[in-house]
Amino acid sequence: MFKNNMPYQHAIRRLAKIYDEALHSDRIEKPLAYALYHTWKWYDQHEKKRKLNETQMTDRWIPVSEGLPKTIGVYRVTRYYPNNVMNPRYIVDACCFDGSNTWYNDNRINHERAYADNVIAWQENPEPYKPQESEGERWQEKK
Repeated sequence: MFKNNMPYQHAIRRLAKIYDEALHSDRIEKPLAYALYHTWKWYDQHEKKRKLNETQMTDRWIPVSEGLPKTIGVYRVTRYYPNNVMNPRYIVDACCFDGSNTWYNDNRINHERAYADNVIAWQENPEPYKPQESEGERWQEKK
């Protein structure tokens, strides 16, 4: 949910304000139902916006021109291969970042380092899939 209670406090204040306005209105027959409905609609929209903003921040591609990762590690990258002028290719790959300005892939066969000079954007890796307990138990039984 929320990291702090601020949005809940806003929702309660909003509920109280709408309820007070509805109580003093001649057009509204059920002020509490009216206030709950409109507060819920507001909160639902607020929550959707917050989740969208959070997703955009974590799933955003960061152009190399804007900056590089702050830590050494493996990152999801977009690489640009200009095959020809009419058909350039962009691919998603995983590359290691060494903390300076160097991206590379390790060749698992002969353990040679292949430098990736065509990285144009990067992003953090997503969290790995974690099966529910029952799925994990089934996986362990099949081994």
